[in-house]
Amino acid sequence: MTRSKEYRQTTSVRYRIKSYRLFVGFSNPEMAKEVSDLVTDQWNAKFGQYRDAYLRMKIWVLARYPDLPKGQLGLYRSFLFKAMKAVPTGANPDDIIKEFEKKLGLKREVMEYILTMPGLNFSRDTEETTTNRTA
Repeated sequence: MTRSKEYRQTTSVRYRIKSYRLFVGFSNPEMAKEVSDLVTDQWNAKFGQYRDAYLRMKIWVLARYPDLPKGQLGLYRSFLFKAMKAVPTGANPDDIIKEFEKKLGLKREVMEYILTMPGLNFSRDTEETTTNRTA
C-alpha cells in the first residue's frame, strides 16, 4: 500500500530544502535559492488545487450519497484527479467514466455527479511551454 500524502506545516519547507539541494550544484547559492522558491511556489499551487478539490468532493458526494462506503472515496478521488488532468487536454469525460466503471466498478451516477461539482476547473493552464525542435 502506498503512503498517503499529507500536507503539514513543514511540507512546503521540506520541499523547498529538497529543491534547493537539487539546484545548488548547478549555480551559485543565490540563484539556487531563487529557483527553489519558484519551484516550491508552483508545487504548492498544484498541490493545493488537487487537495482542495478532493476535500470539496468528499463533502459534495457524501451530501448526496450518504450510504456510499467511505473506503471508496479514494477511488473516486483517483477519478477526480484523472478528470482534472485529462479533460483540459481534450479527453472525453465519458471515456474516463467508462474506464473507471469497468476497471474499478465505480458507480456511473456518482462519477457524473462529481463532474458537476461547482468550482471544478477543467480549463487549460494559461502557461504553455514551447520547444524549438530541429529535425
